[in-house]
Amino acid sequence: MFKSKNAEGTDIVAIATAFYRSMTNQHCKAKGEGQFECGGHAVMRKYQTGKSSGKHHFIGCSNWSNGDGLSHRFTKIPPQVRELILRSLFRGEEIAEEDTEVVEGYCSAIIHPSHLLRNKQCARIHYRDNKSVIGHLEAQTCPAELLILIPVDENDLRAVVIPKAGVPHNHPAFKYKKAAETTGVIGQTTLRIDKAASTRVLLDGKLPQEIHPSMVNNRKRREIIQSVRAASFPDGTGMKAILREFEKDKSRNIADRYIHSVIMQADMDIIITVNPDLAELVHDASWIMVDTTFAVVHGTTNEWKLLIWLKGLDKSEPLLYSMFGEVEVYLFEGTVIGRVWSNKATREAFVVVWNGIFEAIKSITGKSLNFKVFSEKSSLLGAIGDSEGAQAQGLGDVIILCQMNTPQVNGVPTVTVVSILLFIWKTCLVHFKRGVFKLEAHVDDYVFNCLLGFPYLETSEEIAAYRDFCQASTNPKVQSWWAHKISYPWLLPSLNRSLTQMSHLHWDLTPGDTNPIEGSHMQDNQVNHTNLTILEAVLSACAYNQETARIITASKASGVMENGNNSQTARFLAQARRQARSRMKATEKANADGGKELRGKLQKSQQQITTRDAEIKRLQAEVDALQEHHRVTSPLFLVNSSTNSPSLIPRTHGSASYQALSRVNYSPIAGPETLPALELISRPRKPRVREPSSDFDYEAALKSDVLDITLHRIAYGTSDPIDVPMYPVGDPDDDILALDPYTPS
Repeated sequence: MFKSKNAEGTDIVAIATAFYRSMTNQHCKAKGEGQFECGGHAVMRKYQTGKSSGKHHFIGCSNWSNGDGLSHRFTKIPPQVRELILRSLFRGEEIAEEDTEVVEGYCSAIIHPSHLLRNKQCARIHYRDNKSVIGHLEAQTCPAELLILIPVDENDLRAVVIPKAGVPHNHPAFKYKKAAETTGVIGQTTLRIDKAASTRVLLDGKLPQEIHPSMVNNRKRREIIQSVRAASFPDGTGMKAILREFEKDKSRNIADRYIHSVIMQADMDIIITVNPDLAELVHDASWIMVDTTFAVVHGTTNEWKLLIWLKGLDKSEPLLYSMFGEVEVYLFEGTVIGRVWSNKATREAFVVVWNGIFEAIKSITGKSLNFKVFSEKSSLLGAIGDSEGAQAQGLGDVIILCQMNTPQVNGVPTVTVVSILLFIWKTCLVHFKRGVFKLEAHVDDYVFNCLLGFPYLETSEEIAAYRDFCQASTNPKVQSWWAHKISYPWLLPSLNRSLTQMSHLHWDLTPGDTNPIEGSHMQDNQVNHTNLTILEAVLSACAYNQETARIITASKASGVMENGNNSQTARFLAQARRQARSRMKATEKANADGGKELRGKLQKSQQQITTRDAEIKRLQAEVDALQEHHRVTSPLFLVNSSTNSPSLIPRTHGSASYQALSRVNYSPIAGPETLPALELISRPRKPRVREPSSDFDYEAALKSDVLDITLHRIAYGTSDPIDVPMYPVGDPDDDILALDPYTPS
């Protein structure tokens, strides 16, 4: 069988025969006036234009006639199929003996009954006496015999099954089913079960393919796994199964529940899950962190996490160190206490999410969760998330809905979502910098560093200069980026210590990024699987959270921490060592390439300076030509302290914005050296600027030679040969008809 199977891809006769079989095994699907299928069989026809892609013929329909157009079947002959051999096959002629020797002989193909072709035809290529023949499959019964003894009492459903000695089965062995059950059915595939250590133990060190010939077939092993999954999930793995699990949880004590609510609306499904043992810890947390991950569940449903850091257990160890441009990123492990599964990310959906989380925590712990700025009894200083506006606004809505806020905080009314978020919300700096890095290819180094330096501005003059700088930009990318930032009045204050209403003490004690929750995403993916069904995702997260809670309980009971060398001092020391290693590697790399990278940066900077100088001269010439009588804004140079490269800033010498901007160091690492004030959010904002729909130059296109030629061809036709296959209108004797495969012989 292996010899004939290999021939199908390497022997020219077998390749041509396989194509012939595929063509003659299907009807023409064209529909006539009565919407009935044509049903014509395959014929070889000549191209009207001579040749196409090196072939003189194509496969057409036997019922085609002049005037039918191109609705009937049309299939090109592949390059690897020889037309002469295909012609002989359509005519029923013999093929040279030396060409068919490789595909003659006994065939041992094994086909599952569900894959049988019509008339039980064998899919392999067979030849007898130099002619192609169709093989037929025969059913094989299992020779094994079983003696089944049942009780006389009809109500007793037990039975004793005794296989007949010495007569083996010729169907799948049952050990693989045991291996699938032992490994677990959540997220399992044949590859994972085959490679599992428990499978090797059950099979005495053998591979599944070695315990029985049928196990070599991938489909057989998949069917066994599916049967185990069907027994474990009788209601499937979708929302129906989730509702079943929810009903089970409602019958348990509150301390044993995991799924606390399921909300199903017309187009929105939300599942709220909170581990009861971990929920108790949130009342001692200094901050909460939220983020969405998109890889866990198959389809449109995503996982949203609520994470805290356990200060008393020092459970915040670095998991990954990476570089994002020039920004060092460290991922830390926090503790995920709640997970929400939702197929929507709108503001309305996040109102349901936040309300469900707060209600679950209150029902489990008996205490409402609140922020310290609104309640002195709370230890929660703030919430940290990415720049997704919907989840922040949803939190503000729920705080108002649940009357968690004090009407006046430090003399500032907190009766709107914006005013509330100014006191509790921080936006991740890494996400902010990622947005700026997306502009790197569209701006020069000076503008890039200016945009990157916003979180480090401290005075009202610096912030006003930054605002004017962004609003004065003519770059469409910068305009769209800035329009997004000012579209949410709370967003910029959540990035800058000077603008926020949050206490500076609270600001300093909460993280500036969401790296801890990013680390939890990575760890979850390492332990659990991705691309799961919704039920499998919820059950695997439940098991993982239970194990986390048990480890924390054991650590608190014994006083032994997971990482005994994870104090704050040790973390600062480790961070400094990683930074030193990074700088050392960068230096070694620069020395190894002989300064090639540095020279490339220098050359790029010089090119930018040359381009900028030319633009300055052009603008100055336009200004001189206008000869305006009113005051003209003069182009000025500002020198970036990090690159010593000049930049054009269209401000006058005496303006406060110019003076402030010229004093600011916009380095992405070190901020400015002056102290802050609040001004930006009270200034009028420009309307949102949309991305340009296209960069296509229509005016230039209308003048192009290509368009002229195209229009000329449309208007007057063309005499150039067109390599388009057409049905023949010549002598019908050119047709090579196949025997009708649909008429029983």
